Amino acid sequence: MSTETLQKFFEKVIAKKILDNIDSVLLREDIKQTQLSIRTGKSDNAFNKMLNEMKIPKLTTILRYLRSVNEILRERNRKEITLEQFIDDEVLEIIKVTNNIADADITIFFRDNKNLLKSTIYYFEILKKKKKISAEEEKIYKEIKGL
Repeated sequence: MSTETLQKFFEKVIAKKILDNIDSVLLREDIKQTQLSIRTGKSDNAFNKMLNEMKIPKLTTILRYLRSVNEILRERNRKEITLEQFIDDEVLEIIKVTNNIADADITIFFRDNKNLLKSTIYYFEILKKKKKISAEEEKIYKEIKGL
């Protein structure tokens, strides 16, 4: 099992969680996904497409979303949001773990991070449903399900 594959999978999870956090702000503030997409200079379905296809956005795209959400909130006389609301503690924990994978013995890594790994099953299942899971990721998914 490849630690590199696991790192790449975690990158997808991080991206999905950030996009989900953005979407939560949109729902809470009654901002349409199309409004955000257009405000960032993209096609009207760009945010939705990125969210549904579990694409990994560029850092600049995340920052553009943050700026656009805040512009909309200012226009509505609402409190602006911070980057920390997009990149929450759970995302930071996954980033930390992702950084440690390269140096880890995979067996020990799985044992020491069992709860975190189990929390990623949801994301494996999304990828599987959308037929965006590699054979190597499928092996990791089965290993995690067996924990």
